[in-house]
Amino acid sequence: MAWTPHFELYGVNGSRIQDEWAVWPTCYLGIAAPGFPNYWVMNGPRASLANGTVLPCLETHIEYVIAAAKKIQSDRIRAIEVRRDITEQLGSYIDKWHEGSVWTADCRSWYKNNTKDGRPLCWSVHYLKTIKYPRWEHYNFRYIDDNPWAFLGSGRTKGETESDFEALTPYIRNDDVTWDIV
Repeated sequence: MAWTPHFELYGVNGSRIQDEWAVWPTCYLGIAAPGFPNYWVMNGPRASLANGTVLPCLETHIEYVIAAAKKIQSDRIRAIEVRRDITEQLGSYIDKWHEGSVWTADCRSWYKNNTKDGRPLCWSVHYLKTIKYPRWEHYNFRYIDDNPWAFLGSGRTKGETESDFEALTPYIRNDDVTWDIV
């Protein structure tokens, strides 16, 4: 399968994803590539696309990317990049797990990069559970501001700045409802 985009994609230090993935596509959970900050893949290498319908996989990928976009906006992040060491450790773990699976049988297949003895590029339905919530500790962040705490702003809440007195005490309520400070 062709995993690289049909356009030139350059990452950090001028590396091209077409060169990086020429032999083996090193991809984190089928969704992010080390060395290519802010780049997201839908149904990339090692995603769950070999099992049933593709829609749940796409939905989960989109939810993951939306969570990343929200974090980028709320935390004033300039760049988010998956860690290479974590991606390689994940690849080793999946390879070890695949040793006992039918996907390593002696047959030529697309999920083994059209070889008989290649590394399987697919994952079971367990994948969807694995990517349900992003593991931010697997990423490196570069912030817009020098201090990563700058997202706190002035130290005042919206209720304080807009004189919304009900918003100042959201924990005092007449109904048993979820509360938040805005």
